[in-house]
Amino acid sequence: VFVRGRIRGKNKIELPKYWLNLVRPNSISVHLTSRNENHVWVKDVNTSRILVDGVAPSLMEFDYFVVGERADIAVLVPEQRRKKGE
Repeated sequence: VFVRGRIRGKNKIELPKYWLNLVRPNSISVHLTSRNENHVWVKDVNTSRILVDGVAPSLMEFDYFVVGERADIAVLVPEQRRKKGE
C-alpha cells in the first residue's frame, strides 16, 4: 500500500484513515525529497501521521512517498530458503 504527495508549509503528513487497520505499523517506510535547499527528515511515524523535522514548518516543502505492508493478508515471503539436497 502506498501514498504520495507534496507538502508545503507544514511538518506533518496525514495518512488516509484506512491505513489504521490496513497497514502493519512496523512496516511503514517513508521517503522524502526536499523541494528547496532545506534538509528534512522523518521524526516520528505511526499509522495516522508522519512528523517531519529539519527546519521551521513554514519553510518546509517536500515530496513524500510512504509504503506499508498490508495487515489484512498473510505476510508475503518472496523467496524461501531451500534445504540442502533439494
